[in-house]
Amino acid sequence: MHRERLLTYNLRPSWVANVYRDQELFRVALQIDRDYHVFVDTPWRGRSPDELAGEVCATLALPPGAWHATWHAGIPTLVIPPKIAESSWRPARF
Repeated sequence: MHRERLLTYNLRPSWVANVYRDQELFRVALQIDRDYHVFVDTPWRGRSPDELAGEVCATLALPPGAWHATWHAGIPTLVIPPKIAESSWRPARF
């Protein structure tokens, strides 16, 4: 999963799972310190787990600004996106 590359952006893998509200999406959760959670979703589109893993790795190999990611502040008083967020990033809705 390109851990070293993710670390250059201060991102650490946290967990992976299907999105509970949409089982057709696979989610990778990353953390920026304890301040933010970043979520990158990838559609299954009938792919095998190996094919999906390849797509996830290809996405995470891109710079974070190229991701269609969502974010959530781990500290309630943080209302701005993380510094690495680009215009394609949105606040996560739970």
